[in-house]
Amino acid sequence: MKPLKICVILCILVALLIGSSCEFFTDDKDCRDWDPWDIKIHIKYGVKCSEIGPNFDHNILDALDLRFIGTIRNIDCTGYEEDYYDFNSAVFPSFLFPQYHLGGVYYVNVSPDDFPFLVTNYYEYFSASFIMEATFADGLVLKSTQVTCITEDAQWLMTDDYKYTFEIHAATVTWTVAGN
Repeated sequence: MKPLKICVILCILVALLIGSSCEFFTDDKDCRDWDPWDIKIHIKYGVKCSEIGPNFDHNILDALDLRFIGTIRNIDCTGYEEDYYDFNSAVFPSFLFPQYHLGGVYYVNVSPDDFPFLVTNYYEYFSASFIMEATFADGLVLKSTQVTCITEDAQWLMTDDYKYTFEIHAATVTWTVAGN
């Protein structure tokens, strides 16, 4: 019976050591603050020329205005939001792209503003999420589902002029008639 007690005690001891020392097995990031730097984030979105609407009879690039309503967030190393900016701005596709090719992707500025952030750690990243509202000449207003995109870690965003263009590729979104 004595060897059984020793075995049980050893098993419990090993389990406690493994359970309390998970940091040896994880890939923790170094979340200490580094030399902070200012960065300006500019957001562009690839609008895909496509037929949308209840009957797929409206082309997104024929919209009188295309409004982007959303938020850009700075997420710290531990996953918490450090800072954010809301935006609500419009572009005018029918004016910008009087000629276009069906299926083509046309990049537009989501906001005329650059969003300034203070980055304190290489492992911070940025998340942008927004919806779009398209208004057409016949009065139809369509609203998209949410688009969300995340950047690489901030260490990859360092540029000589401390400005980064966050280019978001055309997403597959569902459009509904606004107000429904």
